[in-house]
Amino acid sequence: MTSFRVGVCGLGQVALTRYIPLLEAHGAEITAVADASSAARMTAGGLGWATYDSLSALLSAGDIDLIAILTPGLSHSGLVELSLRHGVHTYCEKPLAYDAHRCHQLFDLAETNGAALVSAPAFGKSPALRAQGIGEAAGATIAHARCVEPGPGRSPWFQGDPTHYYEPAARGCLYDLGIYGVDVLVHLFGLDAEVVAAARSQQAQPTGSSWTALLRWPHGTVASLDVSWDGGGGAPSVTWCSSEETARVALWGLASPDGVQRWDVGTSPPELPVPDFAGPTVGWGIGWMLDAIREGAVPSSRAQTCAVIDVLDRVWTAAS
Repeated sequence: MTSFRVGVCGLGQVALTRYIPLLEAHGAEITAVADASSAARMTAGGLGWATYDSLSALLSAGDIDLIAILTPGLSHSGLVELSLRHGVHTYCEKPLAYDAHRCHQLFDLAETNGAALVSAPAFGKSPALRAQGIGEAAGATIAHARCVEPGPGRSPWFQGDPTHYYEPAARGCLYDLGIYGVDVLVHLFGLDAEVVAAARSQQAQPTGSSWTALLRWPHGTVASLDVSWDGGGGAPSVTWCSSEETARVALWGLASPDGVQRWDVGTSPPELPVPDFAGPTVGWGIGWMLDAIREGAVPSSRAQTCAVIDVLDRVWTAAS
């Protein structure tokens, strides 16, 4: 397969500013958009794409090689299941689901129907990042890293109901934000992380909530994961650190003078020029997925995705 007809489910800012440029850079053709919002459908129509008010309607129309699920997190697993039952290759924004068992079910369904399934984030799937040392970091340590994303007041693609982030039974903050830190950590140090301890602070909006966990690997690396959301449209963040005073491995292969590695979610870091998006992608996984399908493979992020969600499950359980 040399060309792809891609259907996008959820035309928010994450689709328009991140994924559609990546898809087009990899030679994919956006042909259809499904979104419940009439404004989003109007935008899609203005760009020349067929529009549908549901994923079911888009899939029924056929002529799609791959579906990109870019809707709010709570809707992901059901939409992914629908796409896979149609036998369509499926890419999903994070998180694929809010427990590892459900993730395994979806990957089983993908295998049964011969469909590829990849979920973000997948930093280590990028050959470009691996060439910068990400793939050779077993036993190495990260001194400190921070990931900051705009709050729901400034991000149209955020969960429409922000209580998903701070209600006692909600997992949004941990699974939507903590997934970044855990994804990088398991790529660097291995899938077999042990959750030694975890704690959660829970306050009402606008204070928000936060989680802290201590992770350990059999080869001796220890890292802490801290995830927080301020509950009011500020800056949720993810940080993790080890006992090292300086970063031996930097996410982008570049460290700031103080030894702290930082990056902004949704934009390429200043050190990575825009043309890099035409390469193996900055790690979200969709470029790697398209390249793998072109080579005749049926790519899957099962090992990585399920390991990350399993760690988050154990952090959630230990902190509850």
